[in-house]
Amino acid sequence: MEMPKLSAHQGGPEDEYPPNSLQAIQAVLDVGVDMIEFDVRTTSDGKLITHHDAQVTHGGGESRHIAQLTEAEVFAAAPDAAPLSAVLALIKGKALGHVDLKDTCLEIEIADACERVLGPDGFVLTTLEDISVRRLRMWRPHLTVALSLGRSSAGLGRLATVRLRLSEIFPQRRLRRCDPNMLALNHSIAKFGVLALARRRGLPVLLWTINGPDVIASVAADSRYWGFTTDFPRLAIGLR
Repeated sequence: MEMPKLSAHQGGPEDEYPPNSLQAIQAVLDVGVDMIEFDVRTTSDGKLITHHDAQVTHGGGESRHIAQLTEAEVFAAAPDAAPLSAVLALIKGKALGHVDLKDTCLEIEIADACERVLGPDGFVLTTLEDISVRRLRMWRPHLTVALSLGRSSAGLGRLATVRLRLSEIFPQRRLRRCDPNMLALNHSIAKFGVLALARRRGLPVLLWTINGPDVIASVAADSRYWGFTTDFPRLAIGLR
């Protein structure tokens, strides 16, 4: 029975390396993780880079959105950010790519860039945005595209938070509308019956983000999951 694949969240920095950096990724490749999770963002000049946060501190301490800056400006403000092409070249043949889409634009271009290097079975795409899932499933139906459930409610009012959580605990309408072929479930959502729904629909489940030692050991041995993401990939490798 196949056990869940281990995905290193943000390249698996574990407080030793900058998140999403080439150094972090190389370090976890060396210990044998199955997947590398990284966040893809788009610059104002249309370049694809890996960086978790939407903003960087630019110039005289001003925070600006990456989408408003050129690639050169982003790299000047965040030297540890990397071109997507460099990340793909580093993991090719060593681990699967776990590509987390942060922007609702250029999804097809990002998918195509990943497929050219890693092949159609060499990566999965995850996103919180139904519209991104739908676009990818329409135009690249052969790829694995996961709808992520478990969006942060920070900044939302009580009613909006309730509506969000109901749409995640009972996602049937969303699944019909965007047609993912995988689900990426926050661990807090999975316990509400969504895992059973995924199994009934034949959808593999990628669980995020699993960090406690006991929970890592439990999930790593649970064949109901296709994979799981953790901030502590070295710990997870030792526990499974």
